[in-house]
Amino acid sequence: MLPGCLDSLRGVADELVVVDTGSTDHTVEIARRAGARLGHFAWCDDFAAARNATLDLATGRWVLSIDADERLVGPGDRHVDGANVHRVLASNVADVFQIAIRSVMADSSGALGEEMDCVRLWRHHDRHRYTGTVHEQVLPCPGDRLALGRGLTLLHLGYTPRMVATKRKNERNLALLQPAVTAKPRDAHLQFQLGLELCSCGRLNEAAEHLRIAWEAIPVPSPAYWAPLAFRLVDVLTEIGALDEATSINDELVREHPRTSLWWAQRGRLLRRRGELPEAVESLERALAAPDDDPQMFYRNHAALTAARINLGLCYESLGNQAKAVDCYRTSLLRDPDNRVAAERLSHILGRASGFSHLPLGVD
Repeated sequence: MLPGCLDSLRGVADELVVVDTGSTDHTVEIARRAGARLGHFAWCDDFAAARNATLDLATGRWVLSIDADERLVGPGDRHVDGANVHRVLASNVADVFQIAIRSVMADSSGALGEEMDCVRLWRHHDRHRYTGTVHEQVLPCPGDRLALGRGLTLLHLGYTPRMVATKRKNERNLALLQPAVTAKPRDAHLQFQLGLELCSCGRLNEAAEHLRIAWEAIPVPSPAYWAPLAFRLVDVLTEIGALDEATSINDELVREHPRTSLWWAQRGRLLRRRGELPEAVESLERALAAPDDDPQMFYRNHAALTAARINLGLCYESLGNQAKAVDCYRTSLLRDPDNRVAAERLSHILGRASGFSHLPLGVD
């Protein structure tokens, strides 16, 4: 993974710093061949400590933090124009930039999952340090001027099924998070991360307990992770059948953030689970039409919006409006040709009712 990461920084970074925590592969050789400054850190079950050792070796005025399983890309996933990045940094008054991190969730199709704006580019200063044993982060300091790194995206490949299985991330992270949560039970971020790992393992009832604690303990003003926490909590509660609790939280989210598609998509899913189909259709239509211009939202979930269109199609099927259901599935396939559910439902409808042969083959 490392060669692709370093290659994506070609022409962007003036110096490359790689810290090895005890690898047994060709990491050191690859880093040296790329001209990176190489450091070594004795692994101590603390990701923040390892990252801070990397910061200590950096000499530039700006720091871009990137993992080996990430790629820096520009618009259209093209190589980044390094000269333009340098011009922006030279003329910008911001101290900290948030960059969109887009996770690829499938090995072959390139299907997108979550996208979240995170602090990954900042002025090199001693006050900017990583915290957190697992899922470590740099948070803006009081007085920092924050900006969005438009045109820059970090493509994250580490959560495809193959990578998760190969690296056994869940086992490793649970072993680190569980004692950390025991030591700091009211730390909302730790509880959130433990809930996420339990979700990945399919242990949803346990995950719900930790996500509830995180939601109740979240500090004010809310940190950037409030939105993925809220989404995951409602999602898990829906899966375990706690629909009233999920609906109560979702009602609050829709009321406070009515221009955000994610909360309407979740509302539609909940209403469909309750059998309230006309109301579900209304919510899902709103999700697909929402402007998503809420300045408090640093999180986007592509998979949830894809699911919203599928859920809308399923609602239309149940309501007997096969033509609109077909439109939903065809649009889903235009956006994601590998969408298995859309393909199966479309095949089912068209194969069952030859009377629909007059339907248009394309969707605007």
